[in-house]
Amino acid sequence: MNFEILDYTHKLTQNLYEGGVSYRYDCPVCGGHNLTVNEATGRWKCWDKDNEEHRKEIVKYLVGDNLTPQKKPVKK
Repeated sequence: MNFEILDYTHKLTQNLYEGGVSYRYDCPVCGGHNLTVNEATGRWKCWDKDNEEHRKEIVKYLVGDNLTPQKKPVKK
């Protein structure tokens, strides 16, 4: 299964709406405030520490040891 960050944005702390479809979140791994997610394409990047190992750490933090997405909470 491929990782889709859009299945996990509910676990991130949003700190800024950049307009259009881009959102900025706090990075759960490095603590930076520059994890951007494009909600139209699913592309994402931590601008504070952009390397493959850091991306893997973010994925592991969000999904744990497997890539089965948790259900998003239902808004009441």
